[in-house]
Amino acid sequence: MIKERRSVRKYQNEKVDRKTMEEIVEIARWAASWANFQIARYTLVDDDAIIAKLATDGVKGFSYITSTR
Repeated sequence: MIKERRSVRKYQNEKVDRKTMEEIVEIARWAASWANFQIARYTLVDDDAIIAKLATDGVKGFSYITSTR
């Protein structure tokens, strides 16, 4: 059970290792879902080229996701 939380807004420019990512997905698997259907699916991506493509192609046509900074 989560008893506390914290927000991190200062990120490090280093990759998370695959084992840590798999542990996070395993923990997320136990999160509550609607009627306990457990329909969430996870895909781990650690290839920089694929991440860049997802970052640009994943928001095409969705004008609300823009940076104004």
